[in-house]
Amino acid sequence: MPSYRKVPQISHPSSEFKKLNFSFSLGPLSDLEKNLKLKEEYLYKTSVELKDPLSKLQDYISVTLKAQKNGRITSEELHHRLLNAENKCSDLAEVVNDLIELSSGSLMNELKVSLSEVNLCNVAAEVVERFLDQSIEESCQIILDCPEPVVAKLDEKRIDQVITHLLTNALKFAPGLIKVKLYQHFDVVTLEVSDHGPGIPFSKQASVFDRFTKLCDSSDGFGVGLWLVRNIVERFNGTISLLSVPGEGSVFTIKIPTEKMLH
Repeated sequence: MPSYRKVPQISHPSSEFKKLNFSFSLGPLSDLEKNLKLKEEYLYKTSVELKDPLSKLQDYISVTLKAQKNGRITSEELHHRLLNAENKCSDLAEVVNDLIELSSGSLMNELKVSLSEVNLCNVAAEVVERFLDQSIEESCQIILDCPEPVVAKLDEKRIDQVITHLLTNALKFAPGLIKVKLYQHFDVVTLEVSDHGPGIPFSKQASVFDRFTKLCDSSDGFGVGLWLVRNIVERFNGTISLLSVPGEGSVFTIKIPTEKMLH
């Protein structure tokens, strides 16, 4: 006859242990739900932000081609329309670049940098030159104020990216006189981009550097440009601030120390 051993009864966990166990289980689930929600929002924004400007660009080119075929457009006007189409392509390229940065999960500690001695005045001059045609089209004037070389060990590509984002926003939301100022005081490099546009509403200023914050709800883009700028600046242990008065304009100020640069 087989023998059986009595298994001791395991007592139920206390109520405190249950609460503790529940709290540990709830955390990851909550984070997962947040991540899924963020992903859904991200995918929706991606489809909307890319589909609308692409459709508009396609319609614009189609109308231009029909006008040329029927002989209803001069060579000067054709050049003007092609220039507009090129500017739209540049805008879309910026959106795609933002998308790549966002999808790669590029947070502050993950941003790849390649340090070298950079003259920031030369970088700023190249960026301003790239915006020359667009500024003429928008009846804007971009002034670069950099009387002396500003040299520091930075990532030239990332600094180019910062200035490009700030000028893109200025041309888009505050056409007119835009000023880019660079100077160095002791061991701190300062970059200022100012405009005399409509300014940023006080209600949005506190979150202007947050992800998915758009300066204008009807504008193209994901609302990550200034968020990327902030992360790049903080990657170099720097700071970025905003001074804006509605109806008078805005000033974005970036300060980067030349010592203890990487965060």
